[in-house]
Amino acid sequence: MTQTAETAAPQSTALATIAPPRLPFPKGVEERFGIDRTQWKALVEAVFPMAKSPDSVVLALAYCRARRLDPFKRVVHIVPIWDSANKREVETVWPGIAEHRTTAMRTGKYGGAEATVFGPVVEERFEGATKNGPVSVVLKFPEWCQITVYRMVDSQRVAVPGPRVYWREYFSKLGRANVPNDRWQRAPFQMIEKCAEAAALRRAFPEEFGDEATVEESGFFDQPPMKDVTPPPPPSRQQFTPASKPAAPPTEADERAADRMAEQYARTGSIQPIGEEGPELYEKESGRAPEAPESSPLGATGALSVGERDGTDSAAARVPPFPAGGDLAAVRATLAGIATFEAVNAWEEAHAEAIKKLPAIRAKNVRQEITDRRAEINAAEGGGQ
Repeated sequence: MTQTAETAAPQSTALATIAPPRLPFPKGVEERFGIDRTQWKALVEAVFPMAKSPDSVVLALAYCRARRLDPFKRVVHIVPIWDSANKREVETVWPGIAEHRTTAMRTGKYGGAEATVFGPVVEERFEGATKNGPVSVVLKFPEWCQITVYRMVDSQRVAVPGPRVYWREYFSKLGRANVPNDRWQRAPFQMIEKCAEAAALRRAFPEEFGDEATVEESGFFDQPPMKDVTPPPPPSRQQFTPASKPAAPPTEADERAADRMAEQYARTGSIQPIGEEGPELYEKESGRAPEAPESSPLGATGALSVGERDGTDSAAARVPPFPAGGDLAAVRATLAGIATFEAVNAWEEAHAEAIKKLPAIRAKNVRQEITDRRAEINAAEGGGQ
């Protein structure tokens, strides 16, 4: 008689493990915000997948707690922007349209809204250069959009028409190119409608929103918004070597004077025409007066005016005027005629007060045009070296 033994398959006793969160769990988050490790993992991997540091997520949690919002409902966004002053990327928290809607409803005074009104539909071709090559798209979009919301005042339903929001002033760009990004290409009506709704809610409930723009309005929606506006490197000393008539090999005095002028520009970003550090030093060491090229920071004459030296010349008198009302097309055309990084800075400084007096969104767009022009000059100068 043959006996068959059945061997049972071994059963695994190992427990399933959960991978640690993408960003480390900060100490004190659970006590302060009531967020445990599992919820933290959901926040950093599902709600804020683009966040690069725990600090930015904690900042978003603090914002939501102050505004009595649920962060898991995606009412705010973490957006990286380029800090030109500190030369680094920083993460900021921006509200979305959902935050405006939630806050308006919680007041108990929101009375609904009328159907959205769109302006004439226009068709336009957008072209530009991106890091992936040239882009050309044809889009149909509403010229403008407007929404009227209602607020309850003494039990009366009062209509509050929102401002007209113009599509060309609000669309988010594809990098530095003047081309709408993918989201604005896919849903041109939906995106401008969100901007118009946010603007109408701010007008109806100023005590709740102040002048706070949403991420949809800011130009940061659905794209990495970082813009590198690092100034170009200082020019080489050859750029300060004066032209001779006819061209002659440089002497030791030429080399010495050019070296001193290039070193001064690297230290200060400019060349002083008076005193030991300016052209007079060159003339003293080389034996002849310098002839500044047109691209020299000293201008076509090779020297600053008396008013520029003693500070009596106003910046506004030496820069192009500011377009009336901050018209973006005129601003863009004006900036296109400014060829140097320093001249763009001077134009912005001279018209700082005029920009401040513009509506918040218009002022933001003007500053964006200034940033874009700096980036174009930077790219052109970098490409030429």
